[in-house]
Amino acid sequence: MPHSLPAIPAVRTFLPSHNTFSPQGTRVTESLVGALSFVPRFVASEAYEIELDAGEVVLRALDPAGLSHAKATWNQLKGQKHLPSGLIQDEPRFEWRGLMLDCVRHFFPVANLKTLLDRMATLKLNRFHWHLVDDQAWRLEIPALPRLTALSGEEFYSTAEVVEIVGYAASRGIVVVPEIELPGHSSAAIAAYPELSCTGESIEIPRTWGIFEQVYCASSEKAASILETVLEETCRLFPGPWVHIGGDEVIRKAWQACPRCQEKIRSESLAGERGLEEVFFQRFIAYLGARGKTAVGWNEMVEHNVPHSAVAQWWLHPDLAKKSLEAGNPLLSSNTEYCYFDYPYTPENSWYDEKYMKVIPVSKVYENPVVPPGCEHLAGGILGGEACLWTEHLKAGQENTRLDGRLEALAEVYWSFDARPGFPSFLNRARLLGLNGPSWQVQPPSQPGAGG
Repeated sequence: MPHSLPAIPAVRTFLPSHNTFSPQGTRVTESLVGALSFVPRFVASEAYEIELDAGEVVLRALDPAGLSHAKATWNQLKGQKHLPSGLIQDEPRFEWRGLMLDCVRHFFPVANLKTLLDRMATLKLNRFHWHLVDDQAWRLEIPALPRLTALSGEEFYSTAEVVEIVGYAASRGIVVVPEIELPGHSSAAIAAYPELSCTGESIEIPRTWGIFEQVYCASSEKAASILETVLEETCRLFPGPWVHIGGDEVIRKAWQACPRCQEKIRSESLAGERGLEEVFFQRFIAYLGARGKTAVGWNEMVEHNVPHSAVAQWWLHPDLAKKSLEAGNPLLSSNTEYCYFDYPYTPENSWYDEKYMKVIPVSKVYENPVVPPGCEHLAGGILGGEACLWTEHLKAGQENTRLDGRLEALAEVYWSFDARPGFPSFLNRARLLGLNGPSWQVQPPSQPGAGG
C-alpha cells in the first residue's frame, strides 16, 4: 500500500496496523543496524525502515545513506495531522538517481546550487552531475591553467567553492560528478589555450548556442598534457568515483585537415578519424582509471571500443543504448523524451522551440520506461538515470520553472520504478505535501512521431 502514505518518492512497502496517531511531538530515534526486518533486493546500502507508532518513531538503516533517506521520508510524513501506525520497508530500485545542471551557458551561484542540493536530498536523489565546461565558458578553476577561467570573467567556481559544494552535497548523501567535455564542445578552452587545437590559431569564445567545429587535437602531446593537468586537478577536487568526459557531438573535420592527426592515423593503422577518436577516448579513460576514477560519457562514446567499466549516458539513439548494454557497459537512462527538463511542459511555454524541443509534461516524466526499447533482457545493466537541465534559455533563479513537478516525478521513477503506484496517486500525495501546482496536472499532448 505505498500510495497510502503522503511521501514522494512513494515508499516501496507499508505494513499498516489499525491505529493512527498524531506525529507532532512524537519521539524519534535513529539507529544503524546490522540487519533490517526485510532483505533488500536492489540497493542495500540505501535501504531503510521506519516503525511508526504513537509512542515512538524508529528510523533504522544499514548505512548512513539509508538513514538519510529515512529522515527524508519522516520529514515529509511528520507534517500530516494524522498517520497510520505501521512499518515502512523501503529501498531504491536504481542506485543512480540524479540531476545534471549546465552551469556553462548560464552561471549558477553557489547559493543556488545549495538550494538545489537540498531539494535533491528531500527527494532522495543522490548524484549531482555538474556540467562545468563547454563552448561558451569554462567554469572550473584549474590553478595551473589560469587562462581557462580568465576568459569567463568572475563567473567561475574557485577550488574553495568546489570543495564547499562537494562537502555540502556529501553531507546530504549526494555524490558530485564533474563533467569535463572532450574532445568536442571545447571552444572556450581552445580560446584560452590555442595549442589545444590542431591549428594553434586564436579563436573567440562563441556567444551563440549550437555545435561547433572546434575539437582538441587528437595527436598533440602538448594538448594531451594540458588535458591531463585538467583531469588531475579534477580528480583531486572531486573525491567521488566518477568523472564525466562528455564525448558527444564531435565534428572530426579539423582532424581531417591536420597533417599530424593524419600521420597518426597512418602510422598506427587507425580506422580513419573515427579510429583516432577511439584511441583518444581510450587514453583518457585509462588515465582516469589509473587514478581510481570511472569514466562516464554520453552515449556516442560507446560507438567506440572502450573498457567495459566506462558508463554510457543514453540521451539519444536507442541503438547506442542497446549497444552499450550488450557490450557490458553500465547505462544511465536520460532519454530526451522524458528527461530533458529544459523542454517545455506545454506548447504554450514561452521557451518552446518546436524545431528541436519535445513537450514533456509531468505525467510524461512519470511514464518514463527507463529501459531502452528491446533491452528488457539487459535491464540488469542499467544503473539508473538522470534528468538533464540545459540552460541555453534559462538563468539562475529560474530553475524551478523547469523542475517543479518533473523533478518529483523523476525521483519516484528511479526510486520506485516497478512499484510506482500511478500518476493519480502521485498527484494526490503531492497535494497532501503542499507541492502540487498547475503545471503538474497537464496530460501528455498528442505528439506524432514521439516515442514512449
